[in-house]
Amino acid sequence: MPHNRHQSHANRRKSTSPPLIDFEATVRCSPASMMFADNTKPDCPIAFVNQAFSDMTGYTSAEAVGRNCRFLQGPETSVDSIALLREALASGQVIKLELLNYRKNGEAFWNEVQISPQVNEAGDILGFIGVLTDVTERHRLNAETAQMQSRLASILDNMPGYLFQRSLKADGALALTYCSPWLGNILGIPLGDLANGTDLLAYMHPDDVGAARQSIAQSAADLSPLLLEFRLMTPGGGVRWIRNQSTPRHTSSGAVVWDGVGLDITAEKAAEERLSYLAFHDPLTGMPNRELFATALAKAVALAVTADTHLVLFRVDLDAFDEINDELGRVVADSILRNVAKRISDFAESHDGFAARIGGDEFAVFYAMSRSDGTVQDAAAALSHILAEPHPLAEGNYAVEAGIGVADYPFETSIDIASPTAAPELMKRAALALQAAKRVGRGIHRVYVAESDTSQHNQIILRRSLRRAIEENQFKLHYHPLVDLGSGTIVGAEALVRWNHPELGLQAPDIFIPFAESSGLIVPLGGWIFKEAMQQVKAWQARGIAVPRIAINVSGVQLRDPGLLATVEAALSQTGMDASQFELELTEGFMIEASPSTLKVLRSLKMMGFMLSVDDFGTGHASFRYLRDFPVDKVKIDQTFVRQMVIDSSDASIIRAIIGLAKSLDLDVVAEGIETTVQRDFLRDEGCRVGQGYFFSVPLTAEDFGYLIERDVRLPWETSAASPARRKQKKAQAR
Repeated sequence: MPHNRHQSHANRRKSTSPPLIDFEATVRCSPASMMFADNTKPDCPIAFVNQAFSDMTGYTSAEAVGRNCRFLQGPETSVDSIALLREALASGQVIKLELLNYRKNGEAFWNEVQISPQVNEAGDILGFIGVLTDVTERHRLNAETAQMQSRLASILDNMPGYLFQRSLKADGALALTYCSPWLGNILGIPLGDLANGTDLLAYMHPDDVGAARQSIAQSAADLSPLLLEFRLMTPGGGVRWIRNQSTPRHTSSGAVVWDGVGLDITAEKAAEERLSYLAFHDPLTGMPNRELFATALAKAVALAVTADTHLVLFRVDLDAFDEINDELGRVVADSILRNVAKRISDFAESHDGFAARIGGDEFAVFYAMSRSDGTVQDAAAALSHILAEPHPLAEGNYAVEAGIGVADYPFETSIDIASPTAAPELMKRAALALQAAKRVGRGIHRVYVAESDTSQHNQIILRRSLRRAIEENQFKLHYHPLVDLGSGTIVGAEALVRWNHPELGLQAPDIFIPFAESSGLIVPLGGWIFKEAMQQVKAWQARGIAVPRIAINVSGVQLRDPGLLATVEAALSQTGMDASQFELELTEGFMIEASPSTLKVLRSLKMMGFMLSVDDFGTGHASFRYLRDFPVDKVKIDQTFVRQMVIDSSDASIIRAIIGLAKSLDLDVVAEGIETTVQRDFLRDEGCRVGQGYFFSVPLTAEDFGYLIERDVRLPWETSAASPARRKQKKAQAR
């Protein structure tokens, strides 16, 4: 019985012991790829592989057993990695590394191998257990990540600008928390220093800091996008222009953070400044040109009114300069022009005045006279004497005479104080005096005499009768064609208002528009133009004529009128016309003066369907920024540049610059003032598609313009057809 009890106890104990694990079966079924190499046999052949190994490599157990593991290697397997592996195995160390191995089908794969030696009690290495993991996908992702990081680093190192993050903390501390390398390289500052409690304000041009602070504060207050343009001062004393765009957001700590990009626009600013200089200076003499002179004269006239000073203006025209050009050649003639320019500039500077070259051989000077300067006649005689001095040339001394016309301000005859026509009137009077001097002979100077000028009386008549003219419908619209420079097809027209005055006859707009603007009558006149142009287009369309887009000039006074949108909508409604049939032309000067409210009006007109264009582009101070900010579709190159264009002149350079600028901003370009085949061909070859000028046609009546577009006439019209339009063109071109 005791023996039986002992046996029963043993049986119970055996039944409660854990079952033995079948390790071989476990290894065979493991999802991990495993193998065993037998180090007791020559060349350490594989003695065992599991199914996962076969699935990974494509080799069955029968194909793998008995072979050295090197059969998995291939031409791209790293020799250094294999050497490292062998060294570890020889010393009995565990090793884990990645190898490029090859499957049975020849496909390469990245294999993460961990090999552990198996040793006996004596320390002899019996074999090696290897666990293999396919990490090909991880390698691919790592390679893509490394490539992306390399590309990003290359972009950040080579882009003409930088990425940044700016933070404004709740305590008002402003700092860069990140910036890419370019900025530190430009400023000569380690990135760690730059993005460690410092902001760009410390390196900004002093004149730009105030505006930058104000813009940052506004952006932080309303979380509006932040756009800054400022100058950075480099260690060498240079300046870099930066355009900085960023978007703000709030953080949980209460800070405002901007993520953005800064672009180097130094080259753009230099091009803009060069374009501005070329637009306002004569390339031969370096003197201001006609446009800049007109601006300066207008300011001087306004100042003369408030300061009660006496302003004197001289217009100088070299006598028979064409003969000098023909006799001595262009190079010598240009040298004489530069000498004359220097003398006139010195004369102006000696009187704190302003001088300019306003034409080929014509100059102008003005200054405020003091009592010590003597009379206007004395000043004219002094300038005439200076210009009559011989010019030393290689061929000998050469004397050049000049006619001088003089006018002064304030005027003796009545004219509105500070009138916008005062400066042009002063220029006109000096021109009349110059004409009087030229009629007498060479080297003569004359002072304007009011009694010989009837234009002052005519201006008074025009001013008084302007309101009645609107009421009595004394105005007409003429249409100046816009032409495709390649085909000669009429692609549009500009509507130009003419005043058929009952006493003075047909008046051009440059005579009466200034009066209309200064009096506010441009508002009702502009309303009439809108309605008249739309009614005329409707009439043409009723005859089955395909009418191109018609451009209507809109002044700054009209755009500031609160009733403009209602006026335009009423004209569209009454005529049943579509706004897309029309284009509105704005002057370049208006772009600079525009307020947020007028900009809103422009956007409303744009939404109605009107195309917007900038007229007389290149004569004002509008910059790239204005073209970006305004919703314009087209720029019209001012006729001054086209008419004075010589292929290698600065005017040609300005034209090229404007065309390039417009293309970069995806704007259409129209060239005004085309009068010759050379001008048309140059503009066409430079990429300007559309032009306007007397080479193609004079402004035409509605009847004549309708005749041309109804017959799809190509311009310039070389046929001898005796239409009203062709007869008018021939007459104008003959003049």
